[in-house]
Amino acid sequence: KREIESNISTYNTCREFFDRLDIEHICRQHESRFDWGIDRQMKVTNGYYRELMEANGSLEAVSFRKHDRQEEELLERRYERCKREYDKEKGKLDALYEQKGQARREALLCLKNRCGDICRLGSSLLAILEKYLTNPKQKEGEEKEIPSSSTTPASPPAYFPMRLLSAIYEKCNGEQFEAVSELDFYANMNLQPYEGRLKIRPREKARVCYLIFLMGEMLPKPDKEKWKEDIMNLLGIDDTYYKSKYKEPVSDFPSDSNQEFAKEMRSIFR
Repeated sequence: KREIESNISTYNTCREFFDRLDIEHICRQHESRFDWGIDRQMKVTNGYYRELMEANGSLEAVSFRKHDRQEEELLERRYERCKREYDKEKGKLDALYEQKGQARREALLCLKNRCGDICRLGSSLLAILEKYLTNPKQKEGEEKEIPSSSTTPASPPAYFPMRLLSAIYEKCNGEQFEAVSELDFYANMNLQPYEGRLKIRPREKARVCYLIFLMGEMLPKPDKEKWKEDIMNLLGIDDTYYKSKYKEPVSDFPSDSNQEFAKEMRSIFR
């Protein structure tokens, strides 16, 4: 469900970009990326082929004139050497053609822009998934029926909605944080299980402290302090550093980069 919501959010955020994508052109690029290697290898292979034909011609011609066995053996060894070298380079060329053929087969499966179709399919799948999600009243009734020894731990709650985190992700991924997937960003910020851990980029820690402050202000008081403590531990931010830096982007004399960051955050948290 989270992955589908992430796909829909990404599409809706950049709908115009995705709808304008020339998928056929991208597919042609996917196939044609082997052309340069094929042209280069073709020249190398043709060079060895000409040398092989020359050696073969010399070997055939020697039989029509007087010669000794030593000369014939030399020409035979030259022919065998040229053939080995040609076969080796021909094998490289054949492999490149096979890769190009595979890329062509892959491209033929993806010629149409399906971004909008994927978003619409995701919406349909979400409607189906909702039928499998237990509502609170039903869940409460089931919990009473099931013995406590057989219950499983509940998933950690989500502190922040996908819409908010998607907007923050768009501004901060690869800027304040090392690049991660949107799903991992969502999981890290909500202190849920993740595959890729969120890491602060160099010289961005003060701006991340300001972001943590803004996000914390959106939480009720019981959750606010616990979330701030846990997310700071996750990101390796000391409490003393946080208290001295979290207002730096909106200080009396902020740097240009801090002013720009504060402006972007205001557009999200307004």
